[in-house]
Amino acid sequence: MTLLEISQIIFYLSASLLIMLALFVLGFVAYESIVVVRSIKGFMQKLKTESSLLYQRLDSALAAVAKLSLFSKFFNSKKNK
Repeated sequence: MTLLEISQIIFYLSASLLIMLALFVLGFVAYESIVVVRSIKGFMQKLKTESSLLYQRLDSALAAVAKLSLFSKFFNSKKNK
């Protein structure tokens, strides 16, 4: 084997290893981005659930406050004037 043949073999081996390494890194980045997107999706679903529960609780609390006699007299006195 000549020096040229040996250098070509080394070049092609190193190029193929670099391509495999680049594909591995690309696959890892793609997998991690999918994991991040799924966790953000889960967080948004939990946030939606919690915000709807908070809305329901605030609505019921405001309804209870509106039923109190002190506040109903205050609001009725403004309406009558």
